Amino acid sequence: MNLAVGRLATSALQPTATQVLWIVDSYLIVFGCLLIPSGAIGDRFGRKGALLCRRGHAVALWTALSGGGGVAGNMVGGVVLQFFDWQALFAVAAPLAALGLFVAAKFLPRVDRHHHSVDVRGVLILVVSVFALLFGIIEGTELGRTSPAVLMAFIAGLYFLTFFVRYEIRREQPLLDPRVFRHPGMRAGTLGIVVSFIAMYSVFCLNGQYLMNVKGYPAALAGLGTAPLAVVIFLVSPRSARLADRYGSRPVVACGLLVVVAGLGLFSLCGPSTPYVLYAACIIVVGVGSGLSNPPLSQAVITSPPAHQAGVGSGINSFSRKIGGALGFAVFGTLLNARFAELGSVERPGAASADRLSAQIREAFTTGMAESLRVVGVILLLASLLVALWLRRPVSEQNTSREKQ
Repeated sequence: MNLAVGRLATSALQPTATQVLWIVDSYLIVFGCLLIPSGAIGDRFGRKGALLCRRGHAVALWTALSGGGGVAGNMVGGVVLQFFDWQALFAVAAPLAALGLFVAAKFLPRVDRHHHSVDVRGVLILVVSVFALLFGIIEGTELGRTSPAVLMAFIAGLYFLTFFVRYEIRREQPLLDPRVFRHPGMRAGTLGIVVSFIAMYSVFCLNGQYLMNVKGYPAALAGLGTAPLAVVIFLVSPRSARLADRYGSRPVVACGLLVVVAGLGLFSLCGPSTPYVLYAACIIVVGVGSGLSNPPLSQAVITSPPAHQAGVGSGINSFSRKIGGALGFAVFGTLLNARFAELGSVERPGAASADRLSAQIREAFTTGMAESLRVVGVILLLASLLVALWLRRPVSEQNTSREKQ
């Protein structure tokens, strides 16, 4: 859908820039918040239908395939939009989902079940808290950062998040036991994944708008624009697992996140005249960083909960990815919309020819894109320092490294 943002904005729906962000983020909010209870359901009724990886190399392969799937979505979406309108995206996606359901039902093995209750109230509290926080971020541009509605949204989000923690601690069988975050690996992995996907979805968000609106690419080529990301993640992720086995997760994750920061910095240098080769180089840098950092981060999250809650651990990992994606669209999109509106308002109607005005709009967009990416990069850099501080090297990991040496 990120490729269809331009068409949505000019369609009969006539959404504002803020409403376009909600169109994309509403899916990520619902999907992300349902992943943790889905993991709990997998623990209770068996995980046939839940993709769960326990070993580092399997997690690396899963990370590579999931990253490739996101890029494949852009590629297929670009081809669809080349010949049809945005509604056709769902017509193509539905059969793919049905195929996935069939494959899961036929080939995934059955495992032992655990009798956990499904905490519906906890799910609702979690959804409300995430929605309130994103409301404050997305609506802040249109309503004002200090408007009563935005401030109340942030207060409500923090209140419900606190209430969720207290509620889950009191339950005998919680949806998510907040005490699991006492484990440094869980804290580091969750934060690292969230900020990593903020960066990745910022790239997804800018890709279609930059290539289609600034560079003038057709939808099919814009969809192919992120193809190098899938290739690089698929190649680097398995090697990340081996590097983490040898040197420990902490240096590999820190290096990977810093490489992503560098990639965002390079993206911020792209302008209307930047050739695609250099743009693709920026994508490759971000892909290398993501491929290095995400597998050890996912491994830290999945292995932190006790074995009987492995499905919940997998759900937290996937939840972190989708909420990071939602925040990426919200933060980057909000920053870009606000800055572009400021830069675009300088031009007066009739002050320039159509070609010159178009060039100034493209320049204003890339300037706003660059400034927004730098803000996202600073957020990622600060979070990376905290992740590195929390991500201690486990004793078992140290012993394994000594044995190999």
